[in-house]
Amino acid sequence: MFAAIQAVVALRKLRFDLFARRFETWDATNDAIEALRDVCRKLRIGTPEDSDGGEARRQFIRLRRQLRLLFPPEVDACCERIQLAFQEYATLGMMMERPAAPSDQTAKVYIAQFGEYTQALDKTYRLQTELLILATPYMKQYGWLEIYGTPFARGVDGYVRAFIDKKFLPLRHRQPPEQP
Repeated sequence: MFAAIQAVVALRKLRFDLFARRFETWDATNDAIEALRDVCRKLRIGTPEDSDGGEARRQFIRLRRQLRLLFPPEVDACCERIQLAFQEYATLGMMMERPAAPSDQTAKVYIAQFGEYTQALDKTYRLQTELLILATPYMKQYGWLEIYGTPFARGVDGYVRAFIDKKFLPLRHRQPPEQP
């Protein structure tokens, strides 16, 4: 009996460790995506990629490796799409240049480029939401039974204790008949 209880405790501990690791990795990946988005906003024509941009990209790639180990392949495929969307977003941001002398034709071109740029930005947000939707079931894998089951178990435990106290406690406290 003791070994079975120890096995259950060890299993719960492993499940909690996996949950904590998955959540930390996903949270760091989400922060890396925000850092990439910030870097892409700052890129313009003629500016070399700063060290922050390269560091944000390397951090995202490192976290993708961890995601491959902790999550199913669909999450990694979503990360691949996110990486491609950021490349598109950065490229469009660098190609877009405000016209020095505005004319009708240059304004139309700029508006079209800006439309593509905002669509690429929206795509990064949509893919980030898709990543959240794909990863959530695996982050919630631990805890639902404990979260929802604990009040029930406490209620049952209280009921059982009350039943035992009511039915069996009087039997324990009954004094043996006195001997004359």
